[in-house]
Amino acid sequence: MKEKTFPIVTLCGSSTQKEDWERYQKQLTMKGYCVLTINIYLGREVKNHNKETPLKQLLKQIHRQKIRMADIIAFIPKPNGELGRHTLEELTYAKLHTKPIIHVETLLQTTNPSIYNRKMSNVKE
Repeated sequence: MKEKTFPIVTLCGSSTQKEDWERYQKQLTMKGYCVLTINIYLGREVKNHNKETPLKQLLKQIHRQKIRMADIIAFIPKPNGELGRHTLEELTYAKLHTKPIIHVETLLQTTNPSIYNRKMSNVKE
């Protein structure tokens, strides 16, 4: 029996919104997505989180790898609807790698997640 392949979504957004990230991770997983996300919430855990440090550079490189691995990029805007500078940089990077970019709420309303997964076109369940 062939194993099912699930679309991979990488979340992008402000690391200050830990509760939003956790809620969206759960909701997307329950809809059948394999979710790649941040693992350290610098915006909440580190003073001066906007300062470039070796740790921040490492996390940035890891997140960029997650973007490259993804089939879909879903962004989480700030509560005021805006996207921060770092989020915009991530979305620009995703665009350079021809990744579909979608608002996380729109993705949650999608009834057929496989339409975003280019790798799944030849997979039979």
